[in-house]
Amino acid sequence: MAIEPVWSHIVYNSKQALKVLKAINSPNLRIILDPVNLLSVENSSEYDKVIQEAIEDLGEYTDVLHMKDFVIEGDKVVSGAPGTGVMKYDTILNFAKKDKPYIQMTIEDSTPDNAEWSRKFLENYSSN
Repeated sequence: MAIEPVWSHIVYNSKQALKVLKAINSPNLRIILDPVNLLSVENSSEYDKVIQEAIEDLGEYTDVLHMKDFVIEGDKVVSGAPGTGVMKYDTILNFAKKDKPYIQMTIEDSTPDNAEWSRKFLENYSSN
């Protein structure tokens, strides 16, 4: 079983997720880490700091990464397929490469028109 922190839910950041993990204290409770889901308009300008904190707090518990991108439109964080927004992937891909080389990743918010392009974007980005 896994929980996925989302800024607009009860478990809204990495600290809350860590609190839940420690309270339940089961090796069967894991994390799905979707960095964009931790963002709000208020913290989006510091998204790399938010992602780094999530990795520090939840990295050892993370079994799946949801990969997507984002832009700010008015008062909303709008997600999109990887490579279609403002996200820099260095922090999350370095984490995967160094600490979780066999982790499962899903490409989110893709369409049939951009799914393959997004996959190649991430593969090429991670080799930089």
